[in-house]
Amino acid sequence: MKEIIVEVGMQYTRTALVEDKELVEFYVEENKQQSVVGNIYKGLIQKVIPGLGAAFIDVGEEKNAYLSLAEQPPVFWDSGISPSTLKGGQGVTVQAIKEGTEVKGITVTTHISLPGKFFVLLSDRGDIHVSKKIKEESERQRLIQIAQKYKKENHGVIIRTEAKERTEEELRRDYLSLQKKWEDILKRQAYAMPKTLIHQEFSSGLKNAREFFTEEVDAYKINNQKLYEQVRDFVSKFSPPLVHKVQYTEKDLFREYGLELKVIKALKPKVWLKSGGTLFIEETEALTVIDVNSGKFIGKKNVEDTIVQTNLEAVEEIAKQVRLRNLSGIIIIDFIDMEKKIHQEHIFNALKKAFEKDRVPTYVLGMTSLGLVEMTRKKMRNSLQLQLLQPCSHCYGGKQYGKAFLIPKIEKEILSIINNTSAKEILLEGSEEIIHAFEPYKKKFLKPLQFQKNPYVSSLGYKVSPLFSFNEDKMIDK
Repeated sequence: MKEIIVEVGMQYTRTALVEDKELVEFYVEENKQQSVVGNIYKGLIQKVIPGLGAAFIDVGEEKNAYLSLAEQPPVFWDSGISPSTLKGGQGVTVQAIKEGTEVKGITVTTHISLPGKFFVLLSDRGDIHVSKKIKEESERQRLIQIAQKYKKENHGVIIRTEAKERTEEELRRDYLSLQKKWEDILKRQAYAMPKTLIHQEFSSGLKNAREFFTEEVDAYKINNQKLYEQVRDFVSKFSPPLVHKVQYTEKDLFREYGLELKVIKALKPKVWLKSGGTLFIEETEALTVIDVNSGKFIGKKNVEDTIVQTNLEAVEEIAKQVRLRNLSGIIIIDFIDMEKKIHQEHIFNALKKAFEKDRVPTYVLGMTSLGLVEMTRKKMRNSLQLQLLQPCSHCYGGKQYGKAFLIPKIEKEILSIINNTSAKEILLEGSEEIIHAFEPYKKKFLKPLQFQKNPYVSSLGYKVSPLFSFNEDKMIDK
């Protein structure tokens, strides 16, 4: 059973993709600061560095955005400027394709794309492309003919996998919706001042409905009435047969499914295999390394069979962990050494097959002379570790849980006390950072008290303790 679970809190929205109550993907987004990927900006070029083949653009965000000139078209669609003639002070329309980090700004492109449920509109190409996952030639031709009927000359089109076997009316609604959105963007782009956001991507709740909510999903469960209605409206417009699967719930499904503990496990570097073997996953800024060890597994036959069996088990777990942790960029896998070439090829082919299910573009490149497997995975958003952890405030070498992890847990604990105890006062004691994060929400906790089960709580106090780290007693083991 596949489910999408969305939990909206006062400060953060958490999304879990669950298969048979097992966590397979997890995302968290601050309500006031949603992901910038997909946003379209009218930027102002600050400087061009030919030696790096890059331009840095002010798009109104905290740091200048990075534009790789080698990956851009010969002529920009909005201005007619070519990458080779770019200079500071020029305006350019760009779209965010990668989140920034603490030290880097967002990555942008001039290839503008607008994703819908069944189509993607492209700014600088006039042709029609069909998803490779749609194999039947008759269906491909049917979809191309429908797209040609509604397509205008000023953009190209990608027909998504989800368009397969959809009625022309469903496809028409999605296409016309994208065309209207594109026309609105062109109008804003023509008159907007530089350093302006001219199109904002969907919030996580609606983006999930567009990207993840297919016929294979059994339920889309949401704990927020407003978002529930928004998702129902979106689904009823583009996928009417799925509307009944959108459900409003007041249950704490994160606790019921044990998702909190599964997220904690996904943040630890060591992963146990069922046989007793282990994976050790280490993220660095440049790449991610995954080391496979036999651990406690001793096998029942010869050494080579034991190694192959451990490596095969590791293949399936690596595919799960890469998806759950949202690992991206260069990934190096050190399998246990195998003597026979046929066994190496068997593991390599098994790894390629395991990643065929991954919706994020992933490429298994090959095995080096040292027996290391190289692969790459496109970065769509920050990894789970970057989303939920922060540098340790004591040792400055390890990691500890950050605000995106702790605040939803503390918020739920406060509401649990309000609803399930007769406490008259609640005191939250913690670091200055976490107290500062909660202070603006004090009234929101107390405002609905007359409607809660506990009529006794009259105050919520905060106390900053210099002895508290952000989560002193639950550091992440290195």
